[in-house]
Amino acid sequence: MELVRTLEVSGTEIVELPVHHYARQYGRSQFFRVRSLAVTFLQLCAVFYRLVVAPAIAGTESSDRNGPARFSRRQAALVAFSVLELSILAYGRALSLPFISDDYLQIKLARDYGSISNWGALAHDALYRCRATSLVLTYWLDGAIGLTPLYYNLASLLLHVVDSLLVFALGMWRPVGWRVAGLAACFFAVSQRHSEAVVWFSAVPELLVFFFVVGCFLFWIRWLNTRSAPILTYAGALGCYLLALLSKESEVAVVPLCVLAVLVHPARPLRKLWGMAPFALIAGAYFGLDYAARQTHLHFNDGTFSLSAPFVETLLRSMGGLLWVWGFVSLLVLFTKTARPWRPLLMLAAVWMAVTLLPYSFLTYMPRVPSRHTYMASVGLSFIVAAGMLAFRQYARRWNRVWPVPLPACLIV
Repeated sequence: MELVRTLEVSGTEIVELPVHHYARQYGRSQFFRVRSLAVTFLQLCAVFYRLVVAPAIAGTESSDRNGPARFSRRQAALVAFSVLELSILAYGRALSLPFISDDYLQIKLARDYGSISNWGALAHDALYRCRATSLVLTYWLDGAIGLTPLYYNLASLLLHVVDSLLVFALGMWRPVGWRVAGLAACFFAVSQRHSEAVVWFSAVPELLVFFFVVGCFLFWIRWLNTRSAPILTYAGALGCYLLALLSKESEVAVVPLCVLAVLVHPARPLRKLWGMAPFALIAGAYFGLDYAARQTHLHFNDGTFSLSAPFVETLLRSMGGLLWVWGFVSLLVLFTKTARPWRPLLMLAAVWMAVTLLPYSFLTYMPRVPSRHTYMASVGLSFIVAAGMLAFRQYARRWNRVWPVPLPACLIV
């Protein structure tokens, strides 16, 4: 049925509009068909991507004399919300997991060493004094909530969210930038490569050493970017480093990472390399104390680690396993002629992965580094995937197509 409706304004006939009425089928208008709703939903998603997500990925160039361009508050809030949502989506299911045997050992050690009165005994334990922060955290949780696995799992998940936000904070590092850091934080939050560190509470030292190492690195970057070199920023880096010493042996990776930051800095402030001297001396003393206690140190006697292990083979195999699958897909995109501007970031990411995996590559019970020990190295993988997505976005612009851009992100999630 077709009617003609005439519009009149102040008695003057303006235009005639045809009005179509469709016959109802099964008591419902044709407008409410599933296909129409699906098309409408996709159109709304496209509008949301164009108006909200795309500007957040592109970033707004705001000048900062002491650092690179940064996201606006709205864009930073969008990244933070995405990190929280993706972390819950990936690891929320793990909140219902029960304790395993190692978790009970962790709680037993926390009861033995966690209180202030027992910190002297903890200092004499060559192995567990390197995990003091996790034992103190477990002691606090045990005293507050007892043996309820949900809260221990929730603590691990919250630490993972905070660590993912620290990956976003790495955008203040000039070679990375905020666009790469925003996407890298989202990938780091949802990635399954390091899942063991998040879902297994006994692996909480990995989360804590990551927090303090990246915190130290961020303070160091800030110290490099300021001309006056304020003592408080340097003290913050040193304080985080000392707490990292009490979290896990892999904290020694912060020394070469900070040296790398000096070497790739645009101003090349080589004089500030002297600022690494206290860090290197402390790391040497730290290793010397552990080696002096090798007769009682568990890992020197149970065959877990050995200086004669084939660490090069283990390192290369672990890096290959960490890159699979999305890392290799991103490398295929980035090793094209048009993606050459991303090559320095790829080298940076490769060095980050190698440096952070090396302390774990001397193990003897596996041919590759376990999942929980790849947590810090996953930052390098996240940089590669983020750069690959941005390069793919450049290709989509040339094709004048918008819809392929969110597709890789949806596949990853």
